[in-house]
Amino acid sequence: TTAEADEVEAREVAAPGVSVFSDDLSSFTLQSVYRADQLESLFKVILGLKYGNFVLYAEGFEFASAVNSAISYSENAFVSGGYLNLPPDSWVELPDFALDEYMVEIQTRFHPEDQLSDSSIVLLQEDGEGYREIFAVSGDGVLSSAGLALIRQLRISPELTFSLNRRDNRILLALDGEEFFFPAGDDGRYRFFISQDSGAELRIRLDSVSAANAPEEFVDRALDALPD
Repeated sequence: TTAEADEVEAREVAAPGVSVFSDDLSSFTLQSVYRADQLESLFKVILGLKYGNFVLYAEGFEFASAVNSAISYSENAFVSGGYLNLPPDSWVELPDFALDEYMVEIQTRFHPEDQLSDSSIVLLQEDGEGYREIFAVSGDGVLSSAGLALIRQLRISPELTFSLNRRDNRILLALDGEEFFFPAGDDGRYRFFISQDSGAELRIRLDSVSAANAPEEFVDRALDALPD
């Protein structure tokens, strides 16, 4: 094929995992994305083109054989149709990341028709014996920490953005237009854990996940908001 034929206008790509860019895909051109020896998440490629080295990880689950090796999931979860399918009593653990001088934005995107009320998203911090829970967000809008509900009115949508920053031994979470503070232990890596409850009747479908360092102006804004 010619070089022109190898160029795929990103705006023409319509597939799970990349739909998050439906408004601005036209500014990107992907070359030889589907070469058999270089299968890679389209979502990751597009995010890398847009944000460069700010991207910590990105996965669109387009290829079951090429899911990021740092992502682990339960035996009953499976990749199909461009989604990570999470049936009842299943889970997925995302890659770890550091919280240092930069804010980190974690984005999750589920199928818009799925009911998330039986799901949960948990932030874990590494300690000497494994990982401990910092906070949990349930699909029915409850934010909790150490098993205690902090708020029950969060608006949970198929697309969620968790903005995180750390200063001293405190973690700032910005979610759904609100800010929350949590105590944190000594320096350690962090990761998100997503699960579907064993009592759920239906599966949920995870379209894409990503983590990126936020631009400096957002970091400065978050630091200014922290109490002295």
